[in-house]
Amino acid sequence: MRQMDFQGLKLFSALQGKMSWLERRQKMLSENVANANTSDYTPKDLKDLHFSDVLVRTSTSAAKVARTHPNHQSPPSEVRGGEVYHVKSLETQRNGNGVGLEEEMTKLADTRMTHELVTNLYRKHAGMLRVALGRGN
Repeated sequence: MRQMDFQGLKLFSALQGKMSWLERRQKMLSENVANANTSDYTPKDLKDLHFSDVLVRTSTSAAKVARTHPNHQSPPSEVRGGEVYHVKSLETQRNGNGVGLEEEMTKLADTRMTHELVTNLYRKHAGMLRVALGRGN
């Protein structure tokens, strides 16, 4: 039986992009925790892709994001997300370190839960496609 390739499907492409972003964020947050006692260390994080950014990235000429009401925001002209930024800490230690361990651990837990959610979405949609193609149950 031939292996199914989901790379060309936009849904799977978006899910893989989110998983890649989550992996990068987890690495960055882990570095923040590892440097919790390093003098003058400023914690970093990644800007997230927002839903509208994902729509712009994955939209086709048949389906574009549109502004349908004057109070709606205009669709973004370019996709953003994944840029590194320095976190402005609420607390800074005497040595100039800005890492808040509770905040970093909360972000790590959120990242882990989101990764599990995206992984489950990927698995469920792949299973539905297999069933639809008569290759699984």
